[in-house]
Amino acid sequence: MTWKSFAVGIVALLAVPYTAQAAGTQHAHWFAGSVTATSTDSVSVDVLWTGKHDTQLAGKTVSVALDASTQVVYGKTKSSIAPGDLV
Repeated sequence: MTWKSFAVGIVALLAVPYTAQAAGTQHAHWFAGSVTATSTDSVSVDVLWTGKHDTQLAGKTVSVALDASTQVVYGKTKSSIAPGDLV
């Protein structure tokens, strides 16, 4: 995978930040990693890198829900996200 594809994958995943609800507030979690599984309504990612406030996610597998309003941006040579892609 090229760095350009990696950057596009990061943009695609960060366009839909993983959020957690706590006492009526939302906090976006920032992470990147390798896709382990995809479906029509979710993407599972083995987390390799995190934001400075999300280190508890490092080394975990995170499932990110997708819905009809989710915008995914692909690179010129990509049309989908597949296992093994860096996002």
